[in-house]
Amino acid sequence: MKVGIYFFVRTHSSFLDELLAQVPDDSEVDLFCTNSYKHLKSNKVNIHPVSLFKLLFKANSYDRIIIDEVTGRYLFWLPLFLFWRQNTYLVLHNLKSWIKPVFFSTVSGFLNSVLRRIIFIAFKHYIVVGTRMKSYGETHSKNKNFYFVPFGLSAKCCNVIKSEDDERLFIVVPGTVSSRRKYEWILGVLDDYTFESKVYFALLGKPGDEYGNRIIKYIKEREYSNISIFESYIPENVYNKYMNKADFILSDFDLDYKTLYGQIETYGETKETGVSFLLLSYEKPGLLPEGFQYMEELNTQIASFDSLESLKKILSEFSSKRDMIYKLGEKAVSNRALLASKVDNIFIDFKY
Repeated sequence: MKVGIYFFVRTHSSFLDELLAQVPDDSEVDLFCTNSYKHLKSNKVNIHPVSLFKLLFKANSYDRIIIDEVTGRYLFWLPLFLFWRQNTYLVLHNLKSWIKPVFFSTVSGFLNSVLRRIIFIAFKHYIVVGTRMKSYGETHSKNKNFYFVPFGLSAKCCNVIKSEDDERLFIVVPGTVSSRRKYEWILGVLDDYTFESKVYFALLGKPGDEYGNRIIKYIKEREYSNISIFESYIPENVYNKYMNKADFILSDFDLDYKTLYGQIETYGETKETGVSFLLLSYEKPGLLPEGFQYMEELNTQIASFDSLESLKKILSEFSSKRDMIYKLGEKAVSNRALLASKVDNIFIDFKY
């Protein structure tokens, strides 16, 4: 089998790993990608400059074509793949933008929505990264094949022995420190001195915008003793060490995501967040905002909060009843296996 893959988003590397892991061993892959993926070159994977045109030029030679979601002017290239649509998978990360696009008044927004709608109608095969996304797609569209491939389940889990003299809950907050997430309630916990001996936070991401810079500045000025921060790239071995050491993975974010053109996507339903797969990959309990429609496979390993007081209550309860954490961790192990059983192999489960 010969496979052509177009992939240009640096932050989707774990998803690309999942795709490549499904490729049959006797296959050949042409990967059209950015320089950040050149390390994937092997006997099976050939690396080419990121270019939809070059993939299109060779389209007739592939048994499968996979195109990670494209935006802007690159949308104009997708209709040209119509002749190979039976062999082409489009990866959709913002599902509602394709199934129910809003036709905005601006010229660029209107054109973007029209193109997405035409492309969605024309093609047959779509990859999504969440089980609820797959259900949404199958419910809101006809004669389309949706395949679930997770954003990432390949993290190496291991038990990290914590210092015996540190009984604090170790909580990691992954992701770039930016306005895409909220940190005010975390700061509220840090400002409450009664939690200094109960909780230790690690923000696993550097500041990504002005909001993030303000958060990091606030933390540095107050010289908290129970938090670690990073202001530059975090090496993979350091990141994995913190993740494996965690008692909880915490993320606080707005439940709706507004795209560049004003489309509202709902996390868990029409768009996924990477924290869902970190919880499963590292087999950890999660602290997530109330109302988040996380995948049902996560249901038994999540504690939810909707205010600073509810977050404090949860942290106090778990710090005094550590056996509850172990039980959630056991659920996380079985949940990972459950989700893995629902993954579609796009090279085997192909439907015409």
